[in-house]
Amino acid sequence: MAIMCSSLAPWQRIDALKAFFFPSTQFAMRTAQFKKTDWERIDTMLRKEIKNTLSVPESAANEYLYGHRKHGCMGIPIAAEEPPTDQDLGDFLTGDIEGTFATSSNKLSNIWTIARCASRRLNVERSFEDQVTRLLFQDLILKPQHRRKVLFSIRDRLRVERSLRLKNKNNQGKVLKLASLAPASSHFVSDGSYTRFADWRFIHKARLNLLPLNGCQQWKSANDKMCRRCGQRAETLPHVINHCGMHSHGWQLRHNAIVDRLVQALQRKATILSCNQNVCETTLRPDITARLGNTVFVVDVTCPFEGNDTAFSAAYESKVSKYEPLIPLYQAQGLTAVIVPFIVGALGSWCPWNDKFLKKVCSNSYVSLFRKLCVSDTIKWSRDIYTEHITGHRQYLLEDTPLPSGGLSSSLVTE
Repeated sequence: MAIMCSSLAPWQRIDALKAFFFPSTQFAMRTAQFKKTDWERIDTMLRKEIKNTLSVPESAANEYLYGHRKHGCMGIPIAAEEPPTDQDLGDFLTGDIEGTFATSSNKLSNIWTIARCASRRLNVERSFEDQVTRLLFQDLILKPQHRRKVLFSIRDRLRVERSLRLKNKNNQGKVLKLASLAPASSHFVSDGSYTRFADWRFIHKARLNLLPLNGCQQWKSANDKMCRRCGQRAETLPHVINHCGMHSHGWQLRHNAIVDRLVQALQRKATILSCNQNVCETTLRPDITARLGNTVFVVDVTCPFEGNDTAFSAAYESKVSKYEPLIPLYQAQGLTAVIVPFIVGALGSWCPWNDKFLKKVCSNSYVSLFRKLCVSDTIKWSRDIYTEHITGHRQYLLEDTPLPSGGLSSSLVTE
């Protein structure tokens, strides 16, 4: 409790909990010094404080706390999980209470009786082949040489299961399906890098769809669910940060923040031909056209809302079909044109398809940093759009992040 009530930054509290508190309990867990109910009381007490630290309500799915980090969750251990060690024999340690074990009883408990209970509860089995014991958990087979990985392996698998349960939830799990595609989407969880405190308080509730919007309150009538600003559609999070016309300038600034970072990154290796300008006599205006060797990259940025697992693919296909007519124009000059839809979810979900393009024009170390900066920028602007929608107070200056300009009047190359 001292950690959770300290003056540390919220991400530092979470990190301290993982780095100091839970490791200090490992020996007591492995030697069964306390009952499982005692550990459950600790989990219950910590759960409320962890949710307060994440600024999410009590209704937030527990799977978000205990799911795997690589699936976009927080990856916090559960004290009540007591995986057994792998040093005894067969069915007895598996927790079999049938047959010859049905009459076995003892008022006294020790580490092995606790291990049997844990094995039965977790469906862990033990088998012997060629006089070698094996621990079986789901599709995992752990041999004696893996004994130091037993605790990690079982807990890791349980975290993944919780993450999958969360992503299967119709309401709170939708965004996590795309946020879990890349670790960069949740880079701020461990150290809060490039993230404001206001963004931290916003993003966890936003990804779990727990923000207090009219359209998310199922008990309201259809009229009461309408947007408080435009009054045209139900006030849901995708409407507020991606569709409500009252915030169109905010969308533009969010979009331009990513474009500006791309321009800075491309200038290191490529030549910028144009930014937000018509290509020749067409009406198409990609965000950036850049030349690297004999290849021209036609880059267009988009920030779709991560409402379903097809949001990225739909945005990608839409951009490709839109700019395909430019390919013959460059081919006529002996150049290869590549359409690059650059996708970052409105709630900071990084699209892994961006990496292939970035690795051609940036160093690997900068690509890693670039991902984090784009994710944090997107979260920042989405938070500002949402806060302005709720409060009515301007969250940014109109001159913030001006539309990028420069380059040639036409992105067609003239010799």
